[in-house]
Amino acid sequence: MCPFLRLAGTAANYAIIDAVQTERNAVLHVVDLGGADPSQWLLLLRFFAKRPGASAHHQILRLTIVNEEDEFLSSTAALLALEAEHLHVGFQFHPVKLHINQLNSIEPLGVRSGEALVIVSTLQLHRLLADEFAEGATRPHDRKGKAQAHATMTRADALLRDLAEISPKLMVVTEQEAKHNGVEFRDRFGNALKYYGALFDALEESVPTRGSAMEREGVERCLLLDEIRDIIAYDGAQRRECHDPMSRWAPRTEAAGFVTVPMSPGNVAQTAILGRMLASGSRAYRVCSENEDGCLFIYRDDVPMFSVSTWRTV
Repeated sequence: MCPFLRLAGTAANYAIIDAVQTERNAVLHVVDLGGADPSQWLLLLRFFAKRPGASAHHQILRLTIVNEEDEFLSSTAALLALEAEHLHVGFQFHPVKLHINQLNSIEPLGVRSGEALVIVSTLQLHRLLADEFAEGATRPHDRKGKAQAHATMTRADALLRDLAEISPKLMVVTEQEAKHNGVEFRDRFGNALKYYGALFDALEESVPTRGSAMEREGVERCLLLDEIRDIIAYDGAQRRECHDPMSRWAPRTEAAGFVTVPMSPGNVAQTAILGRMLASGSRAYRVCSENEDGCLFIYRDDVPMFSVSTWRTV
Protein backbone atom coordinates (compact mmCIF):
# COMPACT_ATOMS: atom_id res chain seq x y z
CA MET A 1 0.00 0.00 0.00
CA CYS A 2 2.73 2.48 0.92
CA PRO A 3 4.96 3.45 -1.99
CA PHE A 4 8.27 2.94 -0.15
CA LEU A 5 9.08 -0.44 -1.64
CA ARG A 6 7.81 0.61 -5.05
CA LEU A 7 10.33 3.43 -4.98
CA ALA A 8 13.07 1.09 -3.75
CA GLY A 9 12.25 -1.49 -6.43
CA THR A 10 12.25 1.13 -9.17
CA ALA A 11 15.65 2.42 -8.07
CA ALA A 12 16.96 -1.16 -7.97
CA ASN A 13 15.72 -1.85 -11.51
CA TYR A 14 17.35 1.30 -12.86
CA ALA A 15 20.63 0.25 -11.21
CA ILE A 16 20.40 -3.28 -12.64
CA ILE A 17 19.84 -2.08 -16.20
CA ASP A 18 22.67 0.46 -15.84
CA ALA A 19 25.07 -2.20 -14.57
CA VAL A 20 24.44 -4.66 -17.41
CA GLN A 21 23.84 -2.31 -20.32
CA THR A 22 27.21 -3.15 -21.89
CA GLU A 23 27.05 -6.87 -21.06
CA ARG A 24 26.86 -9.27 -23.97
CA ASN A 25 26.16 -12.38 -21.92
CA ALA A 26 23.36 -14.55 -23.23
CA VAL A 27 21.77 -14.72 -19.77
CA LEU A 28 21.06 -12.01 -17.23
CA HIS A 29 20.54 -13.89 -13.98
CA VAL A 30 18.81 -11.92 -11.22
CA VAL A 31 18.69 -13.60 -7.80
CA ASP A 32 16.01 -12.26 -5.45
CA LEU A 33 16.86 -13.32 -1.89
CA GLY A 34 13.28 -12.57 -0.92
CA GLY A 35 11.19 -9.55 -0.04
CA ALA A 36 10.76 -7.99 -3.48
CA ASP A 37 7.25 -7.52 -4.85
CA PRO A 38 6.41 -9.26 -8.16
CA SER A 39 5.57 -5.85 -9.62
CA GLN A 40 9.28 -5.01 -9.44
CA TRP A 41 10.09 -7.92 -11.74
CA LEU A 42 7.27 -7.00 -14.11
CA LEU A 43 8.93 -3.60 -14.50
CA LEU A 44 12.35 -5.19 -14.94
CA LEU A 45 10.97 -7.43 -17.70
CA ARG A 46 9.72 -4.32 -19.52
CA PHE A 47 13.11 -2.64 -19.12
CA PHE A 48 14.83 -5.82 -20.31
CA ALA A 49 12.58 -6.01 -23.39
CA LYS A 50 14.03 -2.69 -24.59
CA ARG A 51 17.60 -4.06 -24.67
CA PRO A 52 19.05 -4.79 -28.12
CA GLY A 53 18.62 -8.47 -28.89
CA ALA A 54 16.14 -9.20 -26.11
CA SER A 55 13.10 -9.47 -28.37
CA ALA A 56 14.97 -11.85 -30.69
CA HIS A 57 15.72 -14.14 -27.69
CA HIS A 58 19.46 -13.59 -28.11
CA GLN A 59 19.40 -12.67 -24.42
CA ILE A 60 17.42 -14.32 -21.65
CA LEU A 61 16.34 -12.99 -18.27
CA ARG A 62 16.64 -15.70 -15.63
CA LEU A 63 15.01 -14.93 -12.31
CA THR A 64 15.68 -16.89 -9.12
CA ILE A 65 13.40 -16.14 -6.17
CA VAL A 66 13.97 -17.40 -2.63
CA ASN A 67 10.65 -17.80 -0.82
CA GLU A 68 9.13 -20.51 1.35
CA GLU A 69 5.56 -20.17 0.05
CA ASP A 70 4.48 -22.42 -2.84
CA GLU A 71 1.51 -20.24 -3.75
CA PHE A 72 3.63 -17.11 -4.01
CA LEU A 73 6.24 -18.83 -6.18
CA SER A 74 3.69 -20.41 -8.53
CA SER A 75 1.58 -17.27 -8.95
CA THR A 76 4.68 -15.12 -9.52
CA ALA A 77 6.02 -17.58 -12.09
CA ALA A 78 2.72 -17.57 -14.00
CA LEU A 79 2.43 -13.77 -13.90
CA LEU A 80 5.97 -13.17 -15.17
CA ALA A 81 5.83 -15.91 -17.82
CA LEU A 82 2.67 -14.35 -19.25
CA GLU A 83 4.29 -10.90 -19.35
CA ALA A 84 7.45 -12.29 -20.96
CA GLU A 85 5.36 -13.97 -23.64
CA HIS A 86 3.53 -10.71 -24.26
CA LEU A 87 6.84 -8.85 -24.57
CA HIS A 88 8.42 -11.59 -26.73
CA VAL A 89 11.47 -11.93 -24.49
CA GLY A 90 13.25 -15.04 -23.27
CA PHE A 91 12.49 -15.75 -19.63
CA GLN A 92 13.36 -18.50 -17.15
CA PHE A 93 12.05 -18.83 -13.62
CA HIS A 94 13.96 -20.69 -10.91
CA PRO A 95 12.10 -21.02 -7.59
CA VAL A 96 14.01 -21.78 -4.40
CA LYS A 97 11.56 -22.88 -1.72
CA LEU A 98 13.45 -21.68 1.34
CA HIS A 99 13.28 -18.90 3.89
CA ILE A 100 16.34 -16.67 4.03
CA ASN A 101 17.10 -18.24 7.44
CA GLN A 102 17.41 -21.63 5.73
CA LEU A 103 19.79 -20.48 3.00
CA ASN A 104 22.98 -22.01 4.35
CA SER A 105 24.91 -21.98 1.07
CA ILE A 106 24.67 -20.43 -2.38
CA GLU A 107 24.25 -23.78 -4.16
CA PRO A 108 20.41 -23.65 -4.24
CA LEU A 109 20.63 -20.36 -6.19
CA GLY A 110 21.75 -22.24 -9.29
CA VAL A 111 24.41 -19.76 -10.38
CA ARG A 112 26.10 -20.77 -13.64
CA SER A 113 29.30 -19.62 -15.25
CA GLY A 114 28.96 -17.17 -18.13
CA GLU A 115 25.93 -15.37 -16.71
CA ALA A 116 25.69 -11.68 -15.91
CA LEU A 117 24.75 -12.13 -12.25
CA VAL A 118 22.84 -9.64 -10.09
CA ILE A 119 21.88 -10.19 -6.44
CA VAL A 120 18.89 -8.36 -4.92
CA SER A 121 18.09 -8.40 -1.20
CA THR A 122 15.00 -6.54 -0.04
CA LEU A 123 14.55 -6.33 3.75
CA GLN A 124 16.16 -9.74 4.29
CA LEU A 125 19.74 -9.47 5.55
CA HIS A 126 18.77 -7.92 8.89
CA ARG A 127 16.94 -11.16 9.74
CA LEU A 128 20.32 -12.91 9.90
CA LEU A 129 22.04 -10.54 12.33
CA ALA A 130 20.83 -12.28 15.48
CA ASP A 131 22.52 -15.60 14.67
CA GLU A 132 26.19 -15.64 15.65
CA PHE A 133 28.78 -18.40 15.44
CA ALA A 134 32.52 -18.91 15.52
CA GLU A 135 33.92 -18.19 12.07
CA GLY A 136 36.53 -20.93 12.31
CA ALA A 137 33.82 -23.53 12.80
CA THR A 138 32.70 -23.24 9.18
CA ARG A 139 35.82 -21.68 7.64
CA PRO A 140 38.82 -23.30 9.35
CA HIS A 141 41.17 -21.90 6.70
CA ASP A 142 41.22 -18.73 4.65
CA ARG A 143 41.65 -18.61 0.86
CA LYS A 144 45.43 -18.96 1.23
CA GLY A 145 45.12 -22.06 3.40
CA LYS A 146 46.06 -20.39 6.66
CA ALA A 147 44.24 -21.33 9.84
CA GLN A 148 41.72 -18.70 10.88
CA ALA A 149 41.14 -17.31 14.34
CA HIS A 150 37.80 -18.25 15.84
CA ALA A 151 36.24 -14.83 15.47
CA THR A 152 32.49 -14.45 16.01
CA MET A 153 30.42 -13.48 13.00
CA THR A 154 26.74 -13.33 12.10
CA ARG A 155 24.95 -15.33 9.46
CA ALA A 156 24.49 -12.06 7.56
CA ASP A 157 28.28 -11.69 7.41
CA ALA A 158 28.65 -15.29 6.25
CA LEU A 159 26.07 -14.92 3.50
CA LEU A 160 27.61 -11.67 2.29
CA ARG A 161 31.00 -13.38 2.06
CA ASP A 162 29.52 -16.30 0.12
CA LEU A 163 27.85 -13.86 -2.28
CA ALA A 164 31.12 -11.97 -2.76
CA GLU A 165 32.84 -15.21 -3.78
CA ILE A 166 30.54 -15.64 -6.79
CA SER A 167 31.42 -12.10 -7.97
CA PRO A 168 28.05 -10.66 -8.97
CA LYS A 169 28.05 -7.85 -11.48
CA LEU A 170 25.91 -5.94 -8.99
CA MET A 171 24.30 -6.44 -5.60
CA VAL A 172 21.37 -4.25 -4.56
CA VAL A 173 20.48 -4.12 -0.87
CA THR A 174 17.34 -2.46 0.49
CA GLU A 175 17.02 -2.20 4.27
CA GLN A 176 15.09 -0.21 6.86
CA GLU A 177 17.02 2.96 7.67
CA ALA A 178 16.41 2.57 11.38
CA LYS A 179 18.17 1.96 14.69
CA HIS A 180 16.11 -0.88 16.13
CA ASN A 181 19.00 -3.17 17.00
CA GLY A 182 20.34 -1.46 20.11
CA VAL A 183 20.78 -3.04 23.52
CA GLU A 184 19.10 -0.23 25.46
CA PHE A 185 15.31 -0.61 25.57
CA ARG A 186 14.67 3.15 25.91
CA ASP A 187 16.62 3.98 22.73
CA ARG A 188 15.01 1.13 20.81
CA PHE A 189 11.53 2.17 21.93
CA GLY A 190 12.07 5.85 21.06
CA ASN A 191 13.50 5.04 17.62
CA ALA A 192 10.67 2.60 16.88
CA LEU A 193 8.03 5.12 17.99
CA LYS A 194 9.32 7.72 15.53
CA TYR A 195 9.81 5.25 12.68
CA TYR A 196 6.48 3.44 12.91
CA GLY A 197 4.65 6.68 13.60
CA ALA A 198 5.79 7.87 10.18
CA LEU A 199 4.91 4.50 8.64
CA PHE A 200 1.38 4.52 10.09
CA ASP A 201 0.90 8.09 8.83
CA ALA A 202 1.84 6.87 5.35
CA LEU A 203 -0.59 3.96 5.63
CA GLU A 204 -3.39 6.29 6.75
CA GLU A 205 -2.73 8.56 3.78
CA SER A 206 -2.59 5.70 1.30
CA VAL A 207 -6.06 4.27 1.99
CA PRO A 208 -8.07 6.55 -0.40
CA THR A 209 -5.75 6.02 -3.38
CA ARG A 210 -3.84 2.76 -3.00
CA GLY A 211 -5.96 0.43 -0.91
CA SER A 212 -8.95 -0.11 1.32
CA ALA A 213 -9.24 0.28 5.06
CA MET A 214 -9.48 -3.52 5.28
CA GLU A 215 -6.19 -3.91 3.42
CA ARG A 216 -4.59 -1.40 5.74
CA GLU A 217 -5.84 -3.32 8.77
CA GLY A 218 -4.39 -6.49 7.29
CA VAL A 219 -0.97 -4.90 6.86
CA GLU A 220 -1.02 -3.53 10.39
CA ARG A 221 -2.21 -6.77 12.00
CA CYS A 222 -0.38 -9.38 9.94
CA LEU A 223 2.92 -7.62 9.31
CA LEU A 224 3.57 -4.64 11.55
CA LEU A 225 2.11 -6.03 14.79
CA ASP A 226 4.61 -8.91 14.97
CA GLU A 227 7.44 -6.71 13.71
CA ILE A 228 6.92 -4.04 16.38
CA ARG A 229 6.45 -6.65 19.12
CA ASP A 230 9.71 -8.29 18.06
CA ILE A 231 11.63 -5.01 18.22
CA ILE A 232 10.22 -3.89 21.56
CA ALA A 233 9.74 -7.11 23.52
CA TYR A 234 12.71 -9.30 22.61
CA ASP A 235 16.43 -9.09 23.21
CA GLY A 236 19.49 -10.83 21.85
CA ALA A 237 19.03 -13.84 19.58
CA GLN A 238 15.26 -13.82 20.20
CA ARG A 239 14.87 -10.59 18.25
CA ARG A 240 14.75 -11.21 14.48
CA GLU A 241 13.91 -7.69 13.28
CA CYS A 242 17.43 -6.31 13.78
CA HIS A 243 17.11 -3.10 11.77
CA ASP A 244 20.37 -1.20 11.37
CA PRO A 245 21.05 2.04 9.45
CA MET A 246 23.35 2.24 6.43
CA SER A 247 26.15 3.60 8.62
CA ARG A 248 26.35 0.10 10.13
CA TRP A 249 25.60 -1.92 6.99
CA ALA A 250 28.32 -0.25 4.93
CA PRO A 251 31.35 -1.46 6.95
CA ARG A 252 29.78 -4.91 7.30
CA THR A 253 29.31 -5.24 3.53
CA GLU A 254 32.78 -3.87 2.79
CA ALA A 255 34.32 -6.38 5.19
CA ALA A 256 32.69 -9.16 3.17
CA GLY A 257 34.54 -8.06 0.03
CA PHE A 258 32.23 -5.52 -1.63
CA VAL A 259 32.73 -1.90 -2.60
CA THR A 260 29.98 0.62 -3.21
CA VAL A 261 28.78 1.48 -6.69
CA PRO A 262 27.39 5.04 -6.68
CA MET A 263 23.86 5.21 -8.02
CA SER A 264 23.79 7.52 -11.02
CA PRO A 265 22.28 11.00 -10.56
CA GLY A 266 19.85 10.19 -13.36
CA ASN A 267 18.51 7.14 -11.54
CA VAL A 268 18.15 9.10 -8.29
CA ALA A 269 16.34 11.89 -10.15
CA GLN A 270 13.96 9.47 -11.90
CA THR A 271 13.10 7.76 -8.61
CA ALA A 272 12.60 11.15 -6.94
CA ILE A 273 10.18 12.16 -9.70
CA LEU A 274 8.18 8.98 -9.06
CA GLY A 275 8.15 9.83 -5.35
CA ARG A 276 6.68 13.27 -6.05
CA MET A 277 4.08 11.74 -8.37
CA LEU A 278 3.02 9.23 -5.70
CA ALA A 279 2.79 12.07 -3.17
CA SER A 280 0.68 14.17 -5.56
CA GLY A 281 3.39 16.79 -5.85
CA SER A 282 4.10 17.18 -2.14
CA ARG A 283 7.34 16.28 -0.36
CA ALA A 284 5.72 13.56 1.73
CA TYR A 285 7.95 10.98 0.02
CA ARG A 286 11.44 12.33 -0.54
CA VAL A 287 14.20 10.49 -2.39
CA CYS A 288 17.79 11.66 -2.25
CA SER A 289 21.40 10.57 -2.27
CA GLU A 290 23.19 12.05 0.72
CA ASN A 291 26.74 10.73 0.71
CA GLU A 292 29.67 10.27 -1.62
CA ASP A 293 28.97 6.55 -1.91
CA GLY A 294 25.77 7.31 -3.80
CA CYS A 295 23.41 5.38 -1.54
CA LEU A 296 19.77 6.30 -2.03
CA PHE A 297 17.53 7.16 0.93
CA ILE A 298 13.73 7.24 0.98
CA TYR A 299 12.07 9.61 3.48
CA ARG A 300 8.61 10.08 4.84
CA ASP A 301 8.61 13.82 5.47
CA ASP A 302 11.85 14.24 7.47
CA VAL A 303 12.08 10.65 8.74
CA PRO A 304 14.48 8.33 6.86
CA MET A 305 12.63 5.08 6.18
CA PHE A 306 14.65 2.92 3.76
CA SER A 307 18.06 2.83 2.12
CA VAL A 308 18.93 1.36 -1.27
CA SER A 309 22.62 0.66 -1.82
CA THR A 310 24.47 -0.88 -4.76
CA TRP A 311 27.66 -2.92 -4.54
CA ARG A 312 30.17 -4.91 -6.57
CA THR A 313 33.02 -7.16 -5.53
CA VAL A 314 36.54 -5.84 -5.04
